[in-house]
Amino acid sequence: MSKQPQSLIAIGDALSQGWRLTLAHSGFLVLLFVAMAVVSMVSSALGNVLVSDAGFPPMLVRFVVRLINSLETVILLKAILDGARGKKLAIGKVFEGVTPSLFLHYVITQWVLGLITVVGLIFFIVPGIYFMLKYFFATYVVIDKRVGFAAAMKESARLTKGRKVDLLGFGVVLLIVNLLGLLCVGIGLLVTVPVTMFAVATVYNNLSSKK
Repeated sequence: MSKQPQSLIAIGDALSQGWRLTLAHSGFLVLLFVAMAVVSMVSSALGNVLVSDAGFPPMLVRFVVRLINSLETVILLKAILDGARGKKLAIGKVFEGVTPSLFLHYVITQWVLGLITVVGLIFFIVPGIYFMLKYFFATYVVIDKRVGFAAAMKESARLTKGRKVDLLGFGVVLLIVNLLGLLCVGIGLLVTVPVTMFAVATVYNNLSSKK
């Protein structure tokens, strides 16, 4: 009988660590979220002007806005991973290491995962959930290892092998936490989002440290 992988997904510990890291980096996170909100509002408003006044194709404008949002996510994910590993976070250094190739790999991985998950959910639901769990850490791997989507998906599959039930429970808890944040007039998300992202980064670090 094959030996089952040791569970490294301690939900309570991960959330506790996420809370501690959020408090430790609260000043940085507030500044980053404010900057991200401003960029998102400006890009959205500018996009509306380009469509309504300048006659730009709406699909093209939405595509560019999505790319801007993806760049914000790359910056946030990199900061979360750095913070989870004890690095000091500073607004002036958020673009350090964010190269065009890293951004491209992230975008491709994000879109491929989205397509696989949507197709799986549309046809049988269960396959969609399975692929979501199998590639749970793919975007984290892209940011951390600086690899393409194929390598990231392969590594995520390795990390999650034999742990999908634990990951499902972990994902449900993260969803509940963020729903509670949403119920707090939405402002609670400013706390729950970094807490849950740091929790995911903590679990990712635990799993990736086991070769």
